[in-house]
Amino acid sequence: LVLAGLAAAGETVIRRIYHLDRGYERLEEKLISLGAHVERVKDEPQNMPDSLKLTDGESRPSYSELLDALTGPHWNQAAGQQNTERVTSAQDLADEE
Repeated sequence: LVLAGLAAAGETVIRRIYHLDRGYERLEEKLISLGAHVERVKDEPQNMPDSLKLTDGESRPSYSELLDALTGPHWNQAAGQQNTERVTSAQDLADEE
């Protein structure tokens, strides 16, 4: 995630950095020595970059709206859909023989 943030245009916010602190020795110092601008701030709305803030009139989508927007791999489909597809495929194979 850190490398993707460094490669991306604009500012990147990484939350829950205690995982990085626990797993990587002096990561912040190493990134700064490579030219990265690293700034630790409190996890508060006023510390978010403007590019990540909601503008007037925007609202955060509900959790169910976010889930509805997600598409996943075929194994993430409902079980009934998977079974139907498999049965259809098996019937098609039998019909071809």
